[in-house]
Amino acid sequence: MALTEASIQFHTGQDDKDHDTALSVTVAHVGGRVYAYREKFAGDLVFPDWTKSEVFNLPVTDGNVTPAQIKDGIKLFIEIHPNGDDNWWTKWVVTLIVDGKAYHFVQKDFVYFDDDDGLDKQHFKMMPE
Repeated sequence: MALTEASIQFHTGQDDKDHDTALSVTVAHVGGRVYAYREKFAGDLVFPDWTKSEVFNLPVTDGNVTPAQIKDGIKLFIEIHPNGDDNWWTKWVVTLIVDGKAYHFVQKDFVYFDDDDGLDKQHFKMMPE
């Protein structure tokens, strides 16, 4: 059994992501083992209000994953690294490809990230659709 691909796509709500705010994303098993990780990306892109981003590849760090482990759910960690002031409303879809089958983890409600302390890191337990 193998995890061969991981990706995330963001859907920005009423407050955009600025061009100089980078993102870091970690996808892990609910037990903590990291499946995929990408650090400080999209720092040169604006995500305008009410738009979908491109799909971003998340490099697989541990591909030894079974469908049963995917069905346990994932922990998703998202960090924003703003340069100055940036607040962002977003939701997302994480897609994991295990043995050729796509598993989608959908955040249906918008989540607010703010930079009051210069960095906002939030984590979410998600189940596949």
